[in-house]
Amino acid sequence: MSYEELLALEERIGSVSTALSQEQFAKCLRRSIYNPAAAEVEKSVVADLKCSICQEEYMEGEEVGRLPCEHQYHVCCIHQWLRQKNWCPVCKASAVPSME
Repeated sequence: MSYEELLALEERIGSVSTALSQEQFAKCLRRSIYNPAAAEVEKSVVADLKCSICQEEYMEGEEVGRLPCEHQYHVCCIHQWLRQKNWCPVCKASAVPSME
């Protein structure tokens, strides 16, 4: 298939959104307030020291969210990400399993 044919196909099909609805977002994200002391004590989960999306370290008292795969992000960062894609930026696991 030529490049021009692919462009024409894209125009006919349109874009496919994998974004999450607000309801799905609320269900898939476990929110908490970042506490570095608690992160060190919690051995069952890898303690993320910085957000993989914005690359900024978490500050005490910031709101963070954890996906089902256990990766943690700033809530505002992962919200923006999940408005476009339905998967974890680190491991590509689905944030919310498809309803198929």
